[in-house]
Amino acid sequence: MRSVSLILLLAAAAQFSGCDKRDAQPASISLAVPPNLGVPPKTDSPPEPTASPDPFGLPTGTLVPVKLLSVVDSSYPYSGFLPAVTVENIKGTDGRIAIPAGSPVIVEPRTSNKVGAISEMTLGLYEVTVAKHQYPFTDGLTDAASMSCTEDGGKGPAHSSVHLQYGTRLDFKLDRPVKFK
Repeated sequence: MRSVSLILLLAAAAQFSGCDKRDAQPASISLAVPPNLGVPPKTDSPPEPTASPDPFGLPTGTLVPVKLLSVVDSSYPYSGFLPAVTVENIKGTDGRIAIPAGSPVIVEPRTSNKVGAISEMTLGLYEVTVAKHQYPFTDGLTDAASMSCTEDGGKGPAHSSVHLQYGTRLDFKLDRPVKFK
């Protein structure tokens, strides 16, 4: 630790304390100054996950679990995107967190049809946003991850269509590597 020495002349104080000026002697006082002045103190809590995707991206087979933030039903025509968020941290090729949990994701309904009693809906993983940057999971023609949901209307009226509610978890598995650019 560094210390700062201050020299006080007691003579100046003697006028106010009734001391005789002839007895006044200079004195030194040491004050401790921390060496990390201006540096925030260290905490024991682990650092927040960084939002910097690995430049090499995600390898084939990576699981990307998301939670839907809207409702979709195969019996209603739908064109557009479904908002979602990642459910857990997703690690990149180097083992670091590439996509932090809670990152915004866009899921796109690709097909929706009904053949006899069987309803089917295909969803594609479209894009993720990490640190305010958008990274596609599609090349425009094919998705890196897609999934099909089916429902059998033969099981009763509650099964007449594929219905995904708010908060539904979808586990997408990458069919090909995804590079972050």
